[in-house]
Amino acid sequence: MLMWRGLGYTCEVFLEIDETRGFNENRRKFGLIPKKHQDKLIYDGQAKHALVQLTSKKLGIIPKTEEERRRFSMELGKTLGAIYRWKKTYRRETQRLAGIPAQQQG
Repeated sequence: MLMWRGLGYTCEVFLEIDETRGFNENRRKFGLIPKKHQDKLIYDGQAKHALVQLTSKKLGIIPKTEEERRRFSMELGKTLGAIYRWKKTYRRETQRLAGIPAQQQG
């Protein structure tokens, strides 16, 4: 999973994700959409910065060549997807547990 070195960035990305919206809307918030759709961009610079820092910690590189940049942008999407699924699962499980009545002890 994600490394402990980027735990603060992981928490920040986790909190910035809105699990009530779709994955593509969250990608748009983090600025991970193709250039042709950037007119509809709802962009949060701090969220993108946290995601970039987390991904650089995860990969252990700062992209310099064109190939590294391409790989890095793909990893940004994968990292965001992993945290998005994690948050959706967390939300689903906590809501499920909240609906279970407490067991009566006797």
